[in-house]
Amino acid sequence: MRLTGAILSSVADHIIEVGAPEATKIQSHTEAFETAVSGSTNDLKATTAEYVSKVRAEITAWRSKEGETANQIEQKKLELLKHGIRLDMPFIQKLVADEARARENVKNLQTWVPELERLRREHTQLLKARWAGRRMSRACGQLLRPAHRTP
Repeated sequence: MRLTGAILSSVADHIIEVGAPEATKIQSHTEAFETAVSGSTNDLKATTAEYVSKVRAEITAWRSKEGETANQIEQKKLELLKHGIRLDMPFIQKLVADEARARENVKNLQTWVPELERLRREHTQLLKARWAGRRMSRACGQLLRPAHRTP
């Protein structure tokens, strides 16, 4: 370590003359610190190596399962294809989009059912009023027509 190396070399080379007992204590504290940190570093390296090996094992198992699943999917695709059913993602996505659009259309159409019923009733009433008007017009026309026409 750069910092502890400078401290140890300062004490070892007797650069520090005043306070030699303190310098000696500093030297022993520095050596103890290096020992403790070295142990921590070794523990950290061991823990990291163990972690990496466990993660790699899990990734290997995951890839294996993924490969098996992909093979099963391919087998099912082939079976469906033999029966004339196409199974590819763009086709499935199109079917899902078509289904969603159809559901939305049905929902919109169902909201029009009451309005269409109201319009049918209104149409029936207008037709009745029209026929009543025609009958009235014929009756008035017959009343106003001369009884005898001469050529």
